[in-house]
Amino acid sequence: MSHHRLLFPGLLLGLLAAGPIGMAAAEDGTPAPGTSSSASSSASSSASPSGSISSSPSDVPSPTADESTPPPPTNQAPVPGADEASVDAGGSVQIDVLANDTDPEAGALRVVDASRAGGRVTFTDRDVTFTAGIGDAGDFTLHYTVSDPEGLTAVGDLTVHVVAAPARQVSIHLASDPVALRRYAISGRVLPDGASAGSAVTVQRRTPDGWSRFATTTADADGRWSVPFQTNRPGGVVFRAKVALRDGTRAVSATLRRTVVVRADASVSGPLTASQVPYSYRPGCPVAPSGLRKVSINRLDYRGRISRGTIVVRASAAPTIVRVFTAAINQRFPVRKMKPTDAYYAGGSRTPMESDKAAMRAGNTSAFNCRPVTGNPYRVSQHSYGNAIDINTIENPYVTGSQVYPSGSGSYLDRSPYRRGMILSGGVVAGRMRADGWLWGARWSHPDYQHFSSNGG
Repeated sequence: MSHHRLLFPGLLLGLLAAGPIGMAAAEDGTPAPGTSSSASSSASSSASPSGSISSSPSDVPSPTADESTPPPPTNQAPVPGADEASVDAGGSVQIDVLANDTDPEAGALRVVDASRAGGRVTFTDRDVTFTAGIGDAGDFTLHYTVSDPEGLTAVGDLTVHVVAAPARQVSIHLASDPVALRRYAISGRVLPDGASAGSAVTVQRRTPDGWSRFATTTADADGRWSVPFQTNRPGGVVFRAKVALRDGTRAVSATLRRTVVVRADASVSGPLTASQVPYSYRPGCPVAPSGLRKVSINRLDYRGRISRGTIVVRASAAPTIVRVFTAAINQRFPVRKMKPTDAYYAGGSRTPMESDKAAMRAGNTSAFNCRPVTGNPYRVSQHSYGNAIDINTIENPYVTGSQVYPSGSGSYLDRSPYRRGMILSGGVVAGRMRADGWLWGARWSHPDYQHFSSNGG
């Protein structure tokens, strides 16, 4: 029997005791009860051939569910692009504002709001419509709100360039120096012509009390308008035109100033027929209707207005009558009335002498009248030959031995002071008659201030 002494009997017992514990630790990867993780790590480390510390698979953490699945994407707001448009003042423009807007998720976009711009803007889910006022001009910056299907919104910008409307204006025209009694047209044009057709034009005339309506009319398709103009008042006139366009705008023209001038505008017509002198001519008279002429000429009446007058005279006397009354109106000598004596026959009920008395009472200026001398029924008047004329009979009375014609004109026998319509020796009528060789009845002992004749009779 050999006797072997055991060295380190305590160490052996300790290893035997620790073996099962170490195996248990290797099987489930968790420390056994009563041991620390440092002890387990020491045991594992002692088994590493290199002597370095190695980790067991149980030491690597398993991935969680959040780390193994990517997070869902986050919804992003729409991206609006800037928009621009142009429109004429008074017009409308529709802008497809979504045409250059995008959605990151490619969703369908829609417009949910827009600037109102003082009532100029309306919108649908895709368009914005801008209506410019007639007086608008320049740039209008608007905003609109766009939304994606999830309700996320963004604000886009829209700039509208408004082109100013052409100036609303109305012109007015009248011929320079219009002549009294002639017919003219006051005319003009409304601009712009595209907006002027059918516009109401009112022509106003300046009076001492202010502007008063003279005429109204409507502009045609080209904006042109006109109204007739004729006046018997010489002197200055002032007009203007006002227009109300169909779009509601208004315009006033510049002031038009003209001076109405006076012209005799004489004309001579004939030969006459018996029907044109139905009472003043009768068969057997010294001159036939074919030897008579009608002189039409302007006269200045006692109210300062221009009227048309007519005198029937012998054909050879017509040039003198034209010259005398042209000079008279040019120098503003007034003539009360100027009608053929047929107007004073009362439709044929008066005698020739009665017609003369009626004409004198009316203050009429006349020439041909086949009749006896008033106050002397046995003598043929020079008026029967058509080469004598009576002018302004009230202011220039005719005197017989015992009578003054017309009645009531006796105050005019005193030839001074001058009163309107009186014929004076140095005046235009007497002077022009002398120049043509006609003689004045004022030279007689019983003067006839109204009477002139080519032969002195």
